[in-house]
Parts: sequence; structure tokens; C-alpha cells
Amino acid sequence: MVYAHEWLQTIDGTMEAIRLTPDLSGTVGEPVYLFKASDAFWLGERIPGGVPHQIPPYVTDGPQVYRTPDGSLLMLWSTYEKNVAGDDGAIGGGYVQTCAVSESGTIEGPWQQYRPLVRDDSGHGMLFHTFDGRLMMILHRPFENARGKLYEMQLVGHELRVLRRRADLDGGG
Repeated sequence: MVYAHEWLQTIDGTMEAIRLTPDLSGTVGEPVYLFKASDAFWLGERIPGGVPHQIPPYVTDGPQVYRTPDGSLLMLWSTYEKNVAGDDGAIGGGYVQTCAVSESGTIEGPWQQYRPLVRDDSGHGMLFHTFDGRLMMILHRPFENARGKLYEMQLVGHELRVLRRRADLDGGG
């Protein structure tokens, strides 16, 4: 089982895994540390100098592990990006859907962090295949109008890409 060790307890949230008994009634052994939220190199790369901000909590949330065709493990996970300066100079932030990849194909990693797939206060993603075989990702909008958002996705090796938002399917107009 892969889970988020909450930032509320640790300030820098972690992703961890623990083995379950065959009947799923308990655990076996100790948790295995996978990575921490601050490992996402892009979290503060656009914070401008001189902008006052507190040490932020580093959120880990909503992991889903997906085996790619090349044998890697891909993990969708969410975090909160704050105090980020956009290209227009505005300071803002929000909930984002990102991913990490274990090219070794093992849960122990090492895990390489990738840039966010979707910003716009979106997270807790899950990948699935449509009946006709298309790879899709569903996210929720956590803070306003809490409904699902659908995205058509593409895997190239172990790199996950957003092809397009499917507002025609999720009612987002």
C-alpha cells in the first residue's frame, strides 16, 4: 500500500509504502520511505527574490501508482504550490497534479520528479483506460465547484503527457 504521510505531522510530507498481509487485514514490516514533497525541484523555482513568505508546508497527497508499458512505475501525486510568480509577475499558487517515476520499476525507486501535469487547483488524479483503449486521467477540483475533470493522456516510454482537457465529457464546458 502506498500512502501519503501527512505534512500536518511532518511539515515536509512523504510518500511511503508498506506491505500488507495476504488477506489485507494487517501490515508486514516497517514502512518504506519513497520521497518527500520538497524533492519536487520545481516547487519554488519561480519564487522571486525579496518576496516575504513563511517556510511552507510541503504537501503530499493522493498517490496512485501505475505500471507503464516499459516496466517503470509512475506515481501520480498532488501537492500545493504557493507563493509562485507566474510569467506575468503575479504571485499565486494552488493545488497541482504532478507525477514521479521509478525507472527501476521497483517501489523503492529511486523516484524522479516531473513538473506538474495540471495546475488550476486540480489534484488527486487517477489514470484509467476507456473502453476503446484511450488513456485518461480524472482529477477533482478541490476548492471550488468540486467535480471531476477529465484529460486525455499519452504515455511515451514512462513520460506522461496531457493531450487535452475533455470538458466535452466532464460537463466543464
